Amino acid sequence: MIEVLKLVNWMRVKNHKDLQVDSLDVKKLTQMKAMKLLYYMQAASLVIYNEKLFSNDIVAWDYGPVVKEVNSHYHGMKSIVDNIDKNAWIDYSNIEKDKKYSFIINWVVNKFNSKTAHDLMKQTHHETPWKVTPRNQVIELSLIKDYFTKNNIFKGCQNQLKYQEFEQDIPNKESMSSIYEAIDDMHDHHLKAASSYEELEKILDE
Repeated sequence: MIEVLKLVNWMRVKNHKDLQVDSLDVKKLTQMKAMKLLYYMQAASLVIYNEKLFSNDIVAWDYGPVVKEVNSHYHGMKSIVDNIDKNAWIDYSNIEKDKKYSFIINWVVNKFNSKTAHDLMKQTHHETPWKVTPRNQVIELSLIKDYFTKNNIFKGCQNQLKYQEFEQDIPNKESMSSIYEAIDDMHDHHLKAASSYEELEKILDE
């Protein structure tokens, strides 16, 4: 697991870096948006790895899921990317090195980069975990996992992860052309017709 305030530091640095890229449709990170991203990151970890990303409870407040410790730390602040210190950069670097967790948190941030905090707040209000949890009470992890699993919210993330894992198992995986060369030796035109690793995997499993 990752300490939640270090995870927020990762988000702060990530947002700071993304804001420098003109081609990205990125909104400035606010405390409220960070809360919602934490919620979706926790959900992704529960669905994909069957484990918590961070240990802190997520509470159902009026404006959506909240981690109280983060709210207390950034109390009274709206934007949280204006002053990024050395420790934040260290936290970012350390978390990026953890390929298991950095994969899912990058996926979540990239998915919701273009949404505002208000957009995400309204989105959580339409989702079962927040809707059925009494205000100011902890949202049960089982509710979160069950809802996001049933609704395939992180299917794209799961597919990308599966693709990467399969890619790592293939020698000379730099390009599909190297695979086609190996297939040529087998004289199997059916296999050669695969246009992606995913298609090739399906054929090989048959």
